[in-house]
Amino acid sequence: MRRLDRAAVPSPPCLANYLPGRDKWDDVNNEDRIQIRVRLEQMQGRRCAYCEGALDALGQHIEHFRRKHHFQALTFEWSNLYWSCDQKDSCGHYKDHGAGRMTLGTLSNRVLTIRIHFFDSVRMERLAFAMAFRRQMCTGQKKLYVSSTLTRNGAV
Repeated sequence: MRRLDRAAVPSPPCLANYLPGRDKWDDVNNEDRIQIRVRLEQMQGRRCAYCEGALDALGQHIEHFRRKHHFQALTFEWSNLYWSCDQKDSCGHYKDHGAGRMTLGTLSNRVLTIRIHFFDSVRMERLAFAMAFRRQMCTGQKKLYVSSTLTRNGAV
């Protein structure tokens, strides 16, 4: 997973125009949302903060890590805002509506599981290939058999 460095990207100035209790997230106008997305893009690239999927392909929204409904004081806090994909069965929407009560530990485990399942399959096959190669080299076998998936993905 990539480290998201908030210190490298300053808070968007527009957030100072909104106060929790007085304003709601729906009050944030389009120009300010664009300004927030620009800063999030500087920090994250065009990748989901949770699964690192491409936001152009998966859809996107500005995500409140701590839910606005439960943590109203953090609604306009820069440290609570992330750019998330629009997948309903994972990431931000799932965290808020489908996963039940989440802690940082359980969310981290779910995101790690998603990444391994969807994004690391080629890396896992490369590791299996390397282990098989090493095993064959140690036993003196001359011929190495290569998985068809590895050759399709350009791993060999």
